[in-house]
Amino acid sequence: MMNNDRNPFVVLSWVSESSVVESGEPDDFLYEVDGNVLGVDDNDDRFMVGKFRIYYVNVAQAMDRNMSVFDVFDLHAHTVGYYDAIFGNHYPDFTEKVMKVLEYDVVDSNILILDRLELLPKYRGQGLGLKIICHIIKRFSMGTALVATKPFPLQFENKSSNEDDKKWRAELKLAQLPKNELLATKKLSEHYGKLGFRKISRTPYMLRSTAWILPDIESVIG
Repeated sequence: MMNNDRNPFVVLSWVSESSVVESGEPDDFLYEVDGNVLGVDDNDDRFMVGKFRIYYVNVAQAMDRNMSVFDVFDLHAHTVGYYDAIFGNHYPDFTEKVMKVLEYDVVDSNILILDRLELLPKYRGQGLGLKIICHIIKRFSMGTALVATKPFPLQFENKSSNEDDKKWRAELKLAQLPKNELLATKKLSEHYGKLGFRKISRTPYMLRSTAWILPDIESVIG
């Protein structure tokens, strides 16, 4: 297995729960997964490498239950902006911009949102993030039409007042990252582009169709 200080063997770990009895509310159709990226050493001991968060939006089921899809996206500040970028005034259809990006080949309507991936400094710059994103897409995108994300460098995010968040942010050493937001965002967008993500015109969002074959990750990271 690949296992060294800068490029360890990693696993994703998360704890989720889902109520068997549906509430009849929008949160029946938005599944949030918060997890850790853990390194595994030769003794099978685990150590922190990073964190991730994704959302699975069950658009098809929401429509079948006559639930407002906007209300589903509106459950979180992290997801609400995707509604306008993907549906806008065209709901229940995707916008023309999105259809163009998808090359007008759409089968499903559900959406996987890659909200964030945070890696500790020593694990950056080795292609590990792209490998993790590929795995997340393979693991969680079943039944979705597209995977969407908003490239946004974390060093420009508003600081949290939560003490645990402050501690984690300090470990990430975000203050050491580039200070030019425009250039940093462009670089991050190009990074996602290596996995086939394309920009939705005149929005900060990118997406890729789940019908597209993922590139060979080793050739991508070179």
